[in-house]
Amino acid sequence: MSDKLKEFDLTEQIARAAKDVFSTMLTLDVNLEEAQEALEVDGDRIMGSVGFAGDVAGIVCIIVSSTFAKFLTSRMLDCELEAVEAVDDVNDVIGELCNMIGGNLKSRFCDFGLPCTLTIPSITRGTRFRMTPVRGSQRLRMHFRCEDIPWEFHLYLKAEC
Repeated sequence: MSDKLKEFDLTEQIARAAKDVFSTMLTLDVNLEEAQEALEVDGDRIMGSVGFAGDVAGIVCIIVSSTFAKFLTSRMLDCELEAVEAVDDVNDVIGELCNMIGGNLKSRFCDFGLPCTLTIPSITRGTRFRMTPVRGSQRLRMHFRCEDIPWEFHLYLKAEC
């Protein structure tokens, strides 16, 4: 990790990015949790991810339960929860939330003198999947809570950054 990146408070900047996006786009509060264990979810999970490259390189992921994803979709689309039926709508919202949090973090990196660009978001769905970081990369896992529902944020940074 570069000396410049070591000066960047990742935890604080990620927490701010998540809070800004949820507050602005969903009118929801999120709180950073102290938990370190993987999120236990019954049923399907949805992971949105977006990569970034430049002076900082890696990937940002948000992982939510499918139930919470539907709730977030209803908030983003301003509709009743029961009206959220299309899987594509849910995927789009989770991808967009990940893109906005990643973009917010990217702007913070750039403002700090670490220019980078974002990839387009991708979605992974399933009951059991795991992100395995590239050898030598750094992983930061953070837990948030919104509407008393837990969700995870993962940041993977390439070692040479």
